Formats: sequence, structure tokens, C-alpha cells
Amino acid sequence: MIALGGIVCLLAPTVTLPSLMAALLMAAAGIAWGLYTSLGRSTTDPLAHTARNFLGAAPFTLILALAYSGWPVTVVGAVLAVFSGAITSALGYVLWYAVLPRLSASAAGAAQLLVPAVTALAGIVWLGEPPSIGMIGSSVLILSDVWLVMGSGRQS
Repeated sequence: MIALGGIVCLLAPTVTLPSLMAALLMAAAGIAWGLYTSLGRSTTDPLAHTARNFLGAAPFTLILALAYSGWPVTVVGAVLAVFSGAITSALGYVLWYAVLPRLSASAAGAAQLLVPAVTALAGIVWLGEPPSIGMIGSSVLILSDVWLVMGSGRQS
């Protein structure tokens, strides 16, 4: 709940009510990530598992790209999309699958809570975004919650 408060603190100044479709898609993405994580707990070869997942998703991606063919596609844009999706995202998933079996369910959930704080820090470091009071406050709340969850696991 503390981390949720931190996320609300981070998003509250700019949040707008999403459309029903956007809310449903976000919920579906969250459920899919939960299932993806649950299935990954038992993998013994994170690289092969992730490669199969990405190859399995490729036809759907192609179908969606063709369905929205009105979008302008350039060679540079396509290369950047493949690099950011198939390379950097895949490496992140491989790392997640490699670490996941070593984490308890609560530690894995707490690690997921770090994403907004790490993303905010990356924006400051790599993109030169100015830190705001809301960003700092929300990061402190998120990190405090993760610290509490991780600390309680060590005591039991």
C-alpha cells in the first residue's frame, strides 16, 4: 500500500481518466505480466524460453503492424523498434527469468514495485529530466515499501 501511494504521488499531477479500452488493455497487460512471471519461475534456460516467447509473438506483431498500415514506417524507425523490442526488452526478460527462481514471491513482487522509481532515476540520469518533489517523494515511498517487504522476509 505504501508503494501504491508512491505511484499515486508520482502520477497524480498528470493523471487523466483513461478510456475504458485503455483501462482494459492495461489490466490485460498486468495480468499477462503476472502469468509470464509465474511461468518463468520454473524455467531452466531463460535465453531459450525468452527466444521462444518472442518468436511466438512475432506473427501477432506483424498482423498488428499490417492492420495499422496507415502509420508511417521508416527504415530507421523499424530498426529502432526491433532494437528496443527484440534486443533490449528481450535482455531484460532473460535477466528477469534468470533471477526469478532465486526470489520468493514477495521479493519478486517487491522487485516489480521498483520499476517506476528506477525509470524515474533513468530519466534523470540519461535524459536530463529535472527531478521533482513528487518524483523524489514517490521514489522514497516505493523504496521504503520494498525495504519493509524485503526486511520482513529476512526476519521470518
